[in-house]
Amino acid sequence: MKLKVSPGRIVVKKREVKLKGAIQLPPSRHKLYEIGEVIEVGALEGYGNERKERTKEVFTPGEMVLFQVPQAMVARVSFQIKGTLMAFLHIGDIIGRLSGDVIEYDAFKILGKFVLLQETIREPSKLIILPQEFQQETKDEITHYSVLQKGADVDAAYDIGQEVFPDRGAGNRITIDNRDMVFIDQSFICGALSLR
Repeated sequence: MKLKVSPGRIVVKKREVKLKGAIQLPPSRHKLYEIGEVIEVGALEGYGNERKERTKEVFTPGEMVLFQVPQAMVARVSFQIKGTLMAFLHIGDIIGRLSGDVIEYDAFKILGKFVLLQETIREPSKLIILPQEFQQETKDEITHYSVLQKGADVDAAYDIGQEVFPDRGAGNRITIDNRDMVFIDQSFICGALSLR
């Protein structure tokens, strides 16, 4: 069976082989997160409203991907084809790739326009002493984010390890191999500290 897939779309089916380990994402009423197997891929350039969108990512049938789909869209893009339920996803819905059947950080690669961030909590500076009523520093003010991975379509020049300032409301928590991280679309990173 050969599917003809529209530009900018990837056909996936639910992965039937049991994977070792887990990717944990916060439950959401709005988005469904799943791991699927790539079945077929449409042209990955020349799509979108002005036919100018393209991706540097390469997708191969048989590989496993982590994707997100708005809950309201799941039924609209899923079809039974020869007894198998398949979803026709937009490439922007693909978050990451797994390189094997064991879910661990080293087997996960963030894709597309997403950036994977490490969140760290730093102690407030002890060098500045303020009266007690001014020492109400919140967790947000001492939380810092640094770049762990970036997708091939990230056009901002972020370096691995560079500290960035994301819109905290747009990030998505993800735990892989007991490692807590955040992934975010590059358009929601507000700035970065220069490494030079």
